[in-house]
Amino acid sequence: MINSGQSRSERGATLPATLLLITAASLTALAALQSAATEARLTGILHSASSAFVLAERGISAGLHIAQTEPARLPVTTPLSLPAQAITDMGSVTTLIQPVTSDNHCPALAPLPAVRQHFEIRATGIAANGAQTTHVQGFYVCREICAAPDCIALELLPIRSYWQQRQGTAL
Repeated sequence: MINSGQSRSERGATLPATLLLITAASLTALAALQSAATEARLTGILHSASSAFVLAERGISAGLHIAQTEPARLPVTTPLSLPAQAITDMGSVTTLIQPVTSDNHCPALAPLPAVRQHFEIRATGIAANGAQTTHVQGFYVCREICAAPDCIALELLPIRSYWQQRQGTAL
């Protein structure tokens, strides 16, 4: 037997120390993997929420486009549902324009007799994986009230009055 100058107890301590280092390295690697998996999941959730947000805003834009270019289509009593839009690899959006209330306060058309009609656009964006959010855009339109048969009623472009986001689900 060759004597290396170490006692038997000193040589036996190498194995437990090595096992301890391997265990510590394994636990560190496991924690890094879990962190990476969590980060990937959170990135997916943020992407889905962002897609739902963009889709809802697309619905708001579609509703305002109708109000600006085809004001005669704006509903008087019952809501107007726009056709659902499906966007490839992103999701879909549903849009509803509904009348809210009306009043006679329309300073832009004063002193003409006018009515101010308030509307809401509710657009729900649904991402491809099911995350959704709903945006609500309020607006109003001022219209001149014409009593004479030869009167051409003035109508102002829609004016935005408020915006809300109603958070839906994020998967």
